Amino acid sequence: MGREVSAFAASDETVKIVAGVDRAELAAEYPVYADFSKLSKESADVLIDFSVAPAVDAVLDFAERTGMPAVICTTGLSEAQLTRIAELQEKVAILRSANMSLGVNLLMKLA
Repeated sequence: MGREVSAFAASDETVKIVAGVDRAELAAEYPVYADFSKLSKESADVLIDFSVAPAVDAVLDFAERTGMPAVICTTGLSEAQLTRIAELQEKVAILRSANMSLGVNLLMKLA
């Protein structure tokens, strides 16, 4: 999904990715950091998360610390993570959605 978001941003001049967070620090047209602690001067309207459940805690920590709205599209979240999202939604705008990948949605349609 990261590639899809990057491709969309590249095709739409009104969308700009200011940074990414990935444990691999991938090469991209924008800086990609190994963790959220490396983000310092970047400013964005929203954080979009297509990670894995173990990474969501860092996403929530960042959203809480900065007040940045977040879209969380990660599956397999624990009850504790879901509870934390519900609590954090009282302070920060958070949209939690089911997995948005084409494969998962196609499978849901077929099922």
